[in-house]
Amino acid sequence: MQIGTPWMFWTGLGLALGGIAGLLWALSADWLRGRRGRRPRRRCARCWYDMSRVPGLRCPECGYCARRERALARSRRRWRRAFPCAVLLVAGAAGILNGPIGKVAWAPLAPSALLVRMLKDPAPPDWSRAGGATQQARIRAEVLRRYAAGELSLANRRILAAKQFVPGLPPVSVRTRRVWPAGSRIQVALIPKFGGVQPREFEAWATFAGAERIVAYHGGMRNTSGPSSALWRERPGWSGGVQCIGAPPGELAEIEFEGRILEAGEEIWRGRWVENVRVAGSAGDVFLPAASPELDRAVREAAERSLRLTADRRAVVISPPADAGLVDTAVTLAIEFRRDDEVRAGARLSWVIDASTAEYLGLLARNPDRGDFLGRVPSIEAPIEGDLADAADAPERWTVRISGEPDLLGRSFLHERYWSGQFEIPLGVLLARGE
Repeated sequence: MQIGTPWMFWTGLGLALGGIAGLLWALSADWLRGRRGRRPRRRCARCWYDMSRVPGLRCPECGYCARRERALARSRRRWRRAFPCAVLLVAGAAGILNGPIGKVAWAPLAPSALLVRMLKDPAPPDWSRAGGATQQARIRAEVLRRYAAGELSLANRRILAAKQFVPGLPPVSVRTRRVWPAGSRIQVALIPKFGGVQPREFEAWATFAGAERIVAYHGGMRNTSGPSSALWRERPGWSGGVQCIGAPPGELAEIEFEGRILEAGEEIWRGRWVENVRVAGSAGDVFLPAASPELDRAVREAAERSLRLTADRRAVVISPPADAGLVDTAVTLAIEFRRDDEVRAGARLSWVIDASTAEYLGLLARNPDRGDFLGRVPSIEAPIEGDLADAADAPERWTVRISGEPDLLGRSFLHERYWSGQFEIPLGVLLARGE
């Protein structure tokens, strides 16, 4: 609301005139009627009973006895009706003098309890909506100044947090897939929206049994142009990356979260919200298999070219291929080390390649002699569960079976398609490459 606008002046003038007229009526109307001879000359000063035909000074209605005849001729003043008229007069005067009053720096003199209740939007303004000559902007600037100086009590900070976070809307955005297989450990990423002047810590948890806590951190904000400025910029924070909320014990139609915000270890906000995330079915029902001769060839060539064992044979390493057919398709590999068709060890690894990563990997593949400039081809390593100590004794009896595993897609929430093929290669290829 702008200061000194014409409509406020004329509105204030109307209220003031109405208040003056009401005060004149409430305090002087009886006296004016008396001067015109239209009211009884003798009335009780307590109950205003008409005593024009009653002899003496005692009121027959209430029993009040006046001390002298003059007391029965008093004018009646209606103070209860005069009070709201006086309020209108004061409000009208404030509207008429709104311009000069608005220029008075009254916010630094007001108590914090009043300012935090008058402030509508406590969020610190950014460069796009900073400053201004509105009352709200001045109140916000003073409240934020006191907030940054640590002058606000815990109760006042909780009032501001309740205004900042609307009920039903969480102070974070939860990014995850909308359908998860039953029994999966659900992965989420948090996008913080709980920033304030002081550093804040956010922690939340799902309400199902066995849920794990997820956390995020906001570094607070700083004034960028001096104590009188209303421009605030964020300090570095931490969103927590991809975190796990646990595995629900059964199928769910939605997931309810409970969270809280802490400042210096003190809780300033707590609330609940619901995310439209469904838990139902198996991995094969939720994820989409993708298999074709081109995809099978790309994964097989990557395994034959780069799959190897570490020197201690406790982990397996592979470099993902730069194949356009695998873009946005999760390659989730279940690797089985078999001796005479008996599984002796195993490993699981997965990767997902987007378009930009595939272009970068293709550039590395086309320029192998410029590795120092472009960087090295990234590799993925996964531990081996089992024993391969005797694999070198009779490598011809060992094979490596590689197949797509949809259960591993639960480690990522960005993709729905997974490679579902299968093939085998001799273990001797991996042993030779490892040596």
